[in-house]
Amino acid sequence: MPHPPPEQKNSEAAALELSLKPELLQALSPWSLRDDLPYYHQLVCPIIQGHHVLAQGPFPLKRMYLVVSILQRIKTVAPSDTPSRCQALIVSPTFELAWTVNGIARTMASAMPSVKVYCCPRGFRDAHDRIAELQGSDMGRVPDIVIGTPGLIWQCITSGWLQTDAVAMLVFEEMDEILDRGYDESVLLGILQTVTHSHTQVVVQSDSLYMWRRIWKLNRLQTAHFTMSCPRGILDANPGNGAGVGKMDTPKPNGWSPDSKVLPDALDDGEQQIIEAGEAKYHRLGWKRLTIMLIIEAIGLGALSIPSAFASLGMVAGVICCVGIGLIAIYTSWIIGKVKLAFPGVRHYGDAGGLLMGRVGNELFTFMLILQLVFLTGSNCLTGTIAWRHITDSNNVCSVVFSVVSAIILLLLSIPSSFADMAWLGYIDFVSIVAAIGITIISTGIQGTQSGLSKVDWSALPQGDPSFSDAFIAISNIVFAYTFASCLFSFMDEMHTPKDFTKSIWTLGILQIVIYTVTGATIYAFVGQEVESPALLSAGSLVSKVAFGIALPVIFISGAIGTIVAGRLIHGRIYENSVTRYVNTTKGWITWLTLITILTILAWVIAEAVPFFDDLLSITSALFTSGFSFYLPPVMWFFLLRKGEWYSRENLLLSLVNLFVFIFGLVVLVGGLYSSIQDIRNNYRTGNVHSPFTCGAV
Repeated sequence: MPHPPPEQKNSEAAALELSLKPELLQALSPWSLRDDLPYYHQLVCPIIQGHHVLAQGPFPLKRMYLVVSILQRIKTVAPSDTPSRCQALIVSPTFELAWTVNGIARTMASAMPSVKVYCCPRGFRDAHDRIAELQGSDMGRVPDIVIGTPGLIWQCITSGWLQTDAVAMLVFEEMDEILDRGYDESVLLGILQTVTHSHTQVVVQSDSLYMWRRIWKLNRLQTAHFTMSCPRGILDANPGNGAGVGKMDTPKPNGWSPDSKVLPDALDDGEQQIIEAGEAKYHRLGWKRLTIMLIIEAIGLGALSIPSAFASLGMVAGVICCVGIGLIAIYTSWIIGKVKLAFPGVRHYGDAGGLLMGRVGNELFTFMLILQLVFLTGSNCLTGTIAWRHITDSNNVCSVVFSVVSAIILLLLSIPSSFADMAWLGYIDFVSIVAAIGITIISTGIQGTQSGLSKVDWSALPQGDPSFSDAFIAISNIVFAYTFASCLFSFMDEMHTPKDFTKSIWTLGILQIVIYTVTGATIYAFVGQEVESPALLSAGSLVSKVAFGIALPVIFISGAIGTIVAGRLIHGRIYENSVTRYVNTTKGWITWLTLITILTILAWVIAEAVPFFDDLLSITSALFTSGFSFYLPPVMWFFLLRKGEWYSRENLLLSLVNLFVFIFGLVVLVGGLYSSIQDIRNNYRTGNVHSPFTCGAV
């Protein structure tokens, strides 16, 4: 039975009881915060009184009142000739939130000239340089309030850049988000152990009651520092015991909440078990399984389009492109992995966009990723249709029937919601594509031997005078065969040891370089300029049917992985604060199956309804995939990973490399768009476009 909320005080009585500093009252006036002070009395009062506080629930003005509490507690008047120490640390889940708190704190402290507020920037070296600058100026006046993400705060502490022996307040803002973003518990534990002393007050604020109740995830922190209960109310506070962090184990009555609703009870044991099982389910991926997942995404029938690229470019340029672009792809994937390690909360590419461009970047990159994944699923649906028609050699069956069959297979293979569960299919996928390539190489080799290899029309250099469009389409076929970076964030989010990602990208990268180079060079040498795309069409009627049949697993497994990644992204956002997100309950499975069904149907409809779908896919690949894999990773290195100035001795070489990769990505973007648009114009001019939902040849 819920407890009634306590009687509210008027603003004057609340301010009087809190004994707020005159300069703080002055800072509150422009914001009209004094009028809301009675409602936030239960939040502010225990903090100002020096209690260790666990604040639960959504507070519209939470950051402002947390800052008010901090400014009331710390020493805000100090002689200018007295060296200062950091008095308060605020730990935020993201740089953007930290910067927001920084703006609020600076505004609130405007009436307190001696109070310095500092927000750690994204780069560790930048943080070091700025804090060192502050320590060396103004008689050693270091920031009184330091704000940053867990990783940056911990780096500043462990590197000796920030002394914490005088810290009077340690505040964790949005602890639910900090936990949910996957920050290493050892970092949080290290901050607690290093910062908290007998005089240190700890305040933990959590937006979501539900997420905060994932107490099991903090077991290692609890045993070392504090025990927390899950109170029904909006606030739980307990005085410190004089030795570190106090014990919070007494549920308090409900306080005021903005929507005046009674908050739900704590999770029962069954729900906590669901959460534990869900977390375990989504952290089973090792580097070997990650390699398999990347193989599913990266190595498909696109490998059999590379021989035709060799025919346009010539043997020498084809080999150089295969090796060179492969090395670039390994490097850009390394950058993405490093960003994931530096920012564990990045679960999908959209989150990386948020780091670069805030909320707009997050939404934009998320939209780009989902659109590209849906289009890729549609592309595999059409490829499956082509394969069925070629295998059956039947003109009596409407191609839409084959398309529906392909969509159903894609849907069934998309049912696993965990990449670890999908990994075993990756072995089938890999065997399938290697077998299809092997059969094609052997068959074309036999045909070439029968007619005499010396008569094969291949050359080291491009033959004739290939147009820009033909040459760039050939290069694009090689480029897009290496674009596996778009899903790397999503895959790494399931890894139990993310730092092992380098083993995966090197294994995959070298494997791709070998397969693509050998496939392109040998089949081109066996067939010559007449090689078709995909190359298995050059293997003869019977053999190509066999090869298509063997390649069916790779067609559908590679297509299903796009649906799973898009589904995980959308499902995770919709049910972010619910056990439903773990897809291990009845509701979880129903919502998951509904979502992947919608995505598959959408992909099938787009692929069938758009007359120039293949060219539209090329446009989206040029727009999005070139960015995900080539021109965006250098931007991430420059803004998220770089330490120090770009022209410094340790950064100059990498700066030039990243500039080259960035320009390469832009060339792929512009050239790919131009070639795709030209193809659409030519196809419409010649009437070579299919009608929506046609029964004719695809």
